[in-house]
Amino acid sequence: MKMMRKIKKLPLSLYLLILLLIPNKDLKPLYAANSENSAAQADYVKTMMALPYLQGYFKAPTKTNVTLYNRGLTQKGYNLYSSGHAAYAALIDMKGHLLHEWAYDLKKVWPNKTTEETTPFWENIYLFPNGDLLAIYHNGGIIKINKDSQLLWSYECTAHHDIDVDNNGNVYTLTNDWIKLKTGVLIIDNAILMLSPEGKFIKKISFLPMMHASHNSSVEQLLKRVVGMALNGTQDVYHTNTLQIIDEKSASPNSPIFKKGNILICSLTLSTIAIIDPNQQEMIWVAGPRLWIEGQHNATLLPNGNILTFDNHYQNQKDHSRVLEFTPLSKKIAWEYKEASLFTDTHGSQQRLTNENTLIIETNKGRVIEVTKNKDIVWEFLNPHTTGTNHDLIAAIFAMYRIDPASTTSWLQNSSADGI
Repeated sequence: MKMMRKIKKLPLSLYLLILLLIPNKDLKPLYAANSENSAAQADYVKTMMALPYLQGYFKAPTKTNVTLYNRGLTQKGYNLYSSGHAAYAALIDMKGHLLHEWAYDLKKVWPNKTTEETTPFWENIYLFPNGDLLAIYHNGGIIKINKDSQLLWSYECTAHHDIDVDNNGNVYTLTNDWIKLKTGVLIIDNAILMLSPEGKFIKKISFLPMMHASHNSSVEQLLKRVVGMALNGTQDVYHTNTLQIIDEKSASPNSPIFKKGNILICSLTLSTIAIIDPNQQEMIWVAGPRLWIEGQHNATLLPNGNILTFDNHYQNQKDHSRVLEFTPLSKKIAWEYKEASLFTDTHGSQQRLTNENTLIIETNKGRVIEVTKNKDIVWEFLNPHTTGTNHDLIAAIFAMYRIDPASTTSWLQNSSADGI
């Protein structure tokens, strides 16, 4: 009764939208972890897989690997990356010398999965100090392997885009879950999935009920946008592509929004960045939609309190991208990089390095560059792996991270003193 009294006080238009949004309790979601895909999900995933996340997009160049290295201006370290040619990750030094590699074929984990429903490559990876590696097969699940590429555990689910680990070793990722609304409309509800260090289910925070229960006016406006898109035929109403657990390095001690343990997410479809309190299961802050960003990826909270993101289609650009740093509360641009040739239609990411350089990943081009604060390119890497029917396409790079060589000393045998 309290809930109904609350709703009656809302504007009529929002009241009607919320009624449309309430899931029919008599209808179970059309997807559940570790179950077979429904026909609707299979058709949608097949379409998504055929278009946005290909193993390669462009003809492979004649010169690959490290093509530019200005040693005096780069951030020293090793480079961990995942390549679209296979379920594969590699650790290289700054000169491109291979130091270590991991690989684990999809069919070895889930023999019945096809590449029409999940990717045969790893969409993202996470490296532990002992050389263990977490990896995501898009819409397939998560695996953990050791430094010798031996399987430690697997968890089948519709994991996608991002993965993070908290201070207790718990693993977080994003999932796609089908929901049928009372109107009969099918949409994909994104969720944050939390697993134990051993890969066992702990909990899931679903976005749709979380937003529906919110009393935050910004979230209510975002909810109206979700419903409007759903009624106009959009099923992938979130397409969340970032999950960052705020840690002690980037937490603000005086802010209830950017506090340690909260989670930053980034929604491509909504062109929105938001903060979720996982303990209260509330979306407590929203930037967007379409603040400046358009179809963005990989928003990250920096130690200086700003947010850095890969803005794929800024100002409705069809063939230009930029990397944007902005102040989250005043929403002012602090820094941006938009070289004329910088563009990836899908994915794309960046990492702010300790020397204030920025590592930028152009996924579709299989290209990574490091740029200074003054926007000079001081390092460039082109993926040496190829894909395609004739192996003539440069393999996409879905993630690259610059890591401290000291973090690998306990397990890495082929260390490099010269190439850092």
